[in-house]
Amino acid sequence: MYRFIAFELLFAAAAMALFYYQIWGIFGIDGLSIDTFIYLLQKQTLMPLLKSSLLYMFPPLLLAFILISAKKEKATRLYYYSLIACAEFLALMTMLNITEKAIAGKNLAERPSAAIEEIKELAAHGISSKMLLEKAKPEASNEPLKNSKNENRDDNLPESEEQKEASEENQEKGKNESQTGAESGKTAENSDEERAKAEAEKRKHSKMPLPKDNTFFGKNYIPATKDIIEAPAEKKNIILVFMESMEQTFSDGQLCGANLTPFLKETAHDNISFANYTDGYATNWTQAALIAATTGLPSSYLSAQATKQKDVNDVGEKMQGWLYGVYSLGEILRDHGYERLFVQGGSLSFSGAKSFLDEHGFKGKAFGADELKKYKKKQTSWGIADKDIYEIFSDKLSKLQKNQPFFAVLTTIDTHHYNVPKDTPKIFDMRSKDVIYQADSLMKDFLNRFYLQPYSQNTVLIIVGDHLRMAGGPKSGSVFLKNIPKDKRRIYNVFINSSRDELPLNMQRTFSQIDMFPTILEAAGFTVKGHRLGLGVSVFSDEKTLIEKYGKEELKKNLMKSSPLYSRLWE
Repeated sequence: MYRFIAFELLFAAAAMALFYYQIWGIFGIDGLSIDTFIYLLQKQTLMPLLKSSLLYMFPPLLLAFILISAKKEKATRLYYYSLIACAEFLALMTMLNITEKAIAGKNLAERPSAAIEEIKELAAHGISSKMLLEKAKPEASNEPLKNSKNENRDDNLPESEEQKEASEENQEKGKNESQTGAESGKTAENSDEERAKAEAEKRKHSKMPLPKDNTFFGKNYIPATKDIIEAPAEKKNIILVFMESMEQTFSDGQLCGANLTPFLKETAHDNISFANYTDGYATNWTQAALIAATTGLPSSYLSAQATKQKDVNDVGEKMQGWLYGVYSLGEILRDHGYERLFVQGGSLSFSGAKSFLDEHGFKGKAFGADELKKYKKKQTSWGIADKDIYEIFSDKLSKLQKNQPFFAVLTTIDTHHYNVPKDTPKIFDMRSKDVIYQADSLMKDFLNRFYLQPYSQNTVLIIVGDHLRMAGGPKSGSVFLKNIPKDKRRIYNVFINSSRDELPLNMQRTFSQIDMFPTILEAAGFTVKGHRLGLGVSVFSDEKTLIEKYGKEELKKNLMKSSPLYSRLWE
């Protein structure tokens, strides 16, 4: 009996020791405080840490107890003691699960919480832990935002073009036959002012100090800042085309049965194209690829919240804020005088694309299926077909300001699995192959039009697949992909008119979507100190990418580990 009680006490002590060790490993010795527990509780990471400590400690200690007591206890008594220990453990884990769900039900994780440094600073001024918890309550209430002073505005948002365009749009919507033009304008101005104040309130959060982070992410993350990015004397236009699910693999006749992309293969051969562009961890769907290419970050924050009932795209649509603490590609180019344009055939509401783009340099500059209704193009099951979206994109490019450089992004949809536009010519034994072949032909038409434009000589054109194509089931028509080993499949990429054309390049670089962030800037002639931004490394440099340095599987394991800094960037 005494040995059993001693075992239980040892189990509790070992589990708590491991729990504190995990916190110490993340935050350092200063993290072992009540304020740290409040921070972890608000982030819904306290219970997972505690449960993992229990799970690690229970099996070896139970085994040790059985081995030690086997010769001194009767078999029946030892059996009952072991059974009681397991029952107590299961009851404890059940209680923790119920507690965790109760906390999640209060939506604590959705409230913007303070970083560890801010908690310490407030505590130093006599603000108690209870007061810190109360501090989060107004964020969840339905009270209107209080007016913020002008000095609280983000430095990057003074009377921007986006706000002006939004104001004009609000004025137009606010017109009414029963109101005068002056009254309508006043209403729109007030609406615009309220929106700007709301944005300023949100972005205050991004100015909070970042938490200390000794994890893999913290040691490898390089935040983009104005002091490490230098624009070239002659700024080039940038066009970035994400071709849905486009792979280099499709030009391999042996793997696919035929060369499905003859024009893209020729274009890659005549320009700069790297051999080993592949999916990274939590970057292998469209929205995640866009985020990675413009911030250098994987979207494991979204995938961690996905369930069978709610996939990553559903999670994205419900996101309240998108990476407030990150200086992204759209914002960088905006601050260097670039006009911005984003066009896609699908709806911008899908996966929260509009919310992300609005936060990161494309407010009032992004157009999806809903915004493009005036073009009166036929809709497919996924939105406006590529044949029409190329035409719309070219039309919008022609209307951009001629006296400033531009950054324009196009995403296509035809080659998404299960999607086959009705007018796709039938050539191969599978409709998915027909769609891929047709996408190659449409890109040829687009490039032919591009080369005739006066701005083409001063434009870097980057064409990439957003991710590897998802094989899907038999009805998707992509069964042929299941016969191709995934480690042989690569994402399509080509850089046309790159500012790095004259450099000796290693064309065998292995990289993923996060590496596109610094790579795009350097392709356009920007200088990036250290050639690194976010977790990405420019493939125009000699620096090794994280995939080259650690390997794909080892990198995935490291990025799956909890990181307070990574979580903080998303809050």
